[in-house]
Amino acid sequence: MTLTVGHRHHAELLPHVDELRLLADSILDIDAGQLQERLGRQLRFVDEQLVPHMEMAEANLYPELDRLLEDPRAMAPMRREHAAMLRLLDELRQLHARLSGVPLSVPDELVLRRILYRLFAIMRVHLAEEERYLAIIDRNASEPEVKALVEGMQHVGAVSL
Repeated sequence: MTLTVGHRHHAELLPHVDELRLLADSILDIDAGQLQERLGRQLRFVDEQLVPHMEMAEANLYPELDRLLEDPRAMAPMRREHAAMLRLLDELRQLHARLSGVPLSVPDELVLRRILYRLFAIMRVHLAEEERYLAIIDRNASEPEVKALVEGMQHVGAVSL
């Protein structure tokens, strides 16, 4: 038995992660209203899909990986990446609220690009690392253990742009 739910969910998350880079690239090419709408869509994705995914991983996958890797701190770097993402997401929420459709100032543009590019980079690498960890579970966990993890991942719903 494999964690196909986790692999499939990662594949569904990637277009949203890529949208962060595309949005950062297009900041000067779209008007304030479009920017606000696209940022809002990204924040909805974060609240509805990404944060539940991180919570699920920390509650279900990471403890199992700590056990399989025989190190209670094995997943600490992944947890730190989650914390870094949450800090950047808080910055993005604050900036989104402050902008409220007004044209970007140069400092705001630079801050927004920094946040979006950093989120993109961290998330892309993080999801690739999680894929490697899912493979460890697939190879080493028993069928009942994998079944329990799959049940713990049932928060995964349809991801929409």
